[in-house]
Amino acid sequence: MISDAIEIMNNNKIGRLIVVDEDDNPLGIVTRTDLLDQIAGLN
Repeated sequence: MISDAIEIMNNNKIGRLIVVDEDDNPLGIVTRTDLLDQIAGLN
């Protein structure tokens, strides 16, 4: 899941993604920094 988000961001040259539920209702935003913190174990 993290790798999917990184791939989407890299392919589209963007730094944020909107997180949605199964009905496409927005739940929040994940940033490149959020992903890096998660990978580094800072969260």
